[in-house]
Amino acid sequence: MPRFLIPKRSSAHRIASIALYRALLSQSCTVPINNEQQTALRNAIRRRFRDNKELQSSRQIELVFNAGYEVLDLLDASVGGDSESTAIITSFLAETSSCLTRSLRIQSIKPKARLSSLACPSAKESMLAIRPRPFVPGIRRIPILASASGIPFLRIKKPQPANLSRVLKQKLVARNKGFDRRNILQNYWMPLAIHEDTWDEILHSRLGPGSCSFEPTWTDMVKDALQDEKILYDQRMLKDARMAQEMQKIIDQEIELARLESIDYATVGRTSKGLS
Repeated sequence: MPRFLIPKRSSAHRIASIALYRALLSQSCTVPINNEQQTALRNAIRRRFRDNKELQSSRQIELVFNAGYEVLDLLDASVGGDSESTAIITSFLAETSSCLTRSLRIQSIKPKARLSSLACPSAKESMLAIRPRPFVPGIRRIPILASASGIPFLRIKKPQPANLSRVLKQKLVARNKGFDRRNILQNYWMPLAIHEDTWDEILHSRLGPGSCSFEPTWTDMVKDALQDEKILYDQRMLKDARMAQEMQKIIDQEIELARLESIDYATVGRTSKGLS
């Protein structure tokens, strides 16, 4: 095996190891010993394989494989009726520590708890509801008004909370989808609507004025869709502007509270030193 190749990632090594492991477990069930000794023998085989699964030295791997094949030959001889092989197995189990022959504990896989870091706080616990805080232990950290492609938010600390990143990403995706819809309406559907109206005018001129009605026109429908998208865009921009104003008010209030607290700290410091 090449030295740069990790044994447990080699297909040939894995196939040989699994084949030896299954052969040993299969033969351990047919050895002429009692059920308790068979269970102890299988547990010893499982533990040895588990202890040696991380070996990377070619020399050590060769030694444990040779030992495994010798044990397999011993089990085959015992199953074939060789009393001496059976006696060797029995004496081995009697002299082996119980730590090697006891059963492995199967750890139950617990379902991973859902990450609460992506969940948004309730309306009462939102940033705009709890700030400005009237009192904070220690030095007050004033938030910073930041913008993510025009979407305002308050930056308190780094790294940025996962729920804030999720909300900003959702808002940006919604904004981009609105831009794509307006672009498609203007550059794809509007030219088609103009051609449809031209065709309707041709039919109207050929069939006569009372033949059919073409109201509303195709272009009117596309213009209505564009107007709806514009109204939605203006509402979002107005909401972001109001949100930025509210955040700026919070920052101003936080700055004023920090100024008052710094004055209080200075007064307390002078008093404690007897300077007042």
